[in-house]
Amino acid sequence: SDYVPAMIAMIKTLEEKGYAYQTPDGVYFDTSHFPSYGCLGGIDLAGLKEGARVAKNDAKRHPTDFAIWKSTPATTSKRAAKLGWDWRWGKGFPGWHIECSAMINGVLGKQIDIHTGGIEHVAIHHNNEIAQSEAATGKQPFSRFWMHRAHIQMGGSKLAKSTGNTAYLSDLAEHATHPLALRYWFLTSHYRTSSNFTWEALEGAQHAFIRLHQRMEQVRREDHVEVPAEFAVAFAERVNDDLDTPGALALVWDALKNDAYDKSQIKSILAHADRVFAIGLTNPDAALTDLFEKPAALMLSALPAEIQTLVGERAAARATKNWTESDRLRDAIVAAGYLVKDGASGQEITKA
Repeated sequence: SDYVPAMIAMIKTLEEKGYAYQTPDGVYFDTSHFPSYGCLGGIDLAGLKEGARVAKNDAKRHPTDFAIWKSTPATTSKRAAKLGWDWRWGKGFPGWHIECSAMINGVLGKQIDIHTGGIEHVAIHHNNEIAQSEAATGKQPFSRFWMHRAHIQMGGSKLAKSTGNTAYLSDLAEHATHPLALRYWFLTSHYRTSSNFTWEALEGAQHAFIRLHQRMEQVRREDHVEVPAEFAVAFAERVNDDLDTPGALALVWDALKNDAYDKSQIKSILAHADRVFAIGLTNPDAALTDLFEKPAALMLSALPAEIQTLVGERAAARATKNWTESDRLRDAIVAAGYLVKDGASGQEITKA
């Protein structure tokens, strides 16, 4: 609601410049007055048929015209009729596209460097943002770069709150996962490539994330030196190549295995990479320090079959309070090269 005056001001500007017209159900942006409409993504305007991806409305002049002010329907409930604002276009509220443009204009200015979003917003929402922003301000381009994220899948379907196919940050605590490990997982796939989220994949990312922190701890007290030139150049090439974070991460891991680099150079490489990755390598918090100082627990599915069997048998023995059998199975697991820690969530298995 703080930006309603800014949204109304932008709608008035569009109206005064001849980009808007009023209908019985609101105020619409006239896309025919904006010749480059649909340029983002090379949208086939003829293919945007009403009733499919564009809402059918007989009052609109063109199928691609979109609402910048929606009138409160006369047939709405008494409670809903109280919602909205009274303006010269009638009681209503700003269209959802205009919200983004008004907030960007108010916080960041008439033009921005980078605009992000999901790939589903290219055809309609982001082209609408471009049209109304450039028409209102007279500044082009509205955004210098557009970066659209491919959908993240979970269980074979797109992550979506509407379908209940979701995972929340609050769930991380239940899986003993640091939030920055999730950030690391995001970095392991290119933003324009669809990725599949599983808790097993996140646990694997956390193991790698912890290893990076453990390596940084080994060299933290070393002198600061200049980042090796060949690494700095290669790292910049990967980051500047459409934000290739998986490639940049691979360079870091290659550097850690390169015997040509001494400890001081490794420290500089990790600090240099963290300026882009922002995963706490240079300034770990207390929770992070506690996490990477402990051995990383292994998932049951990551253990050899014979160890999985022993762990399962031991869980059954503990459930029946057969402590003698539990101790025998623990010894067998330890003899095979693994350590066992019993906690509230069950057995934690780490490599000895």
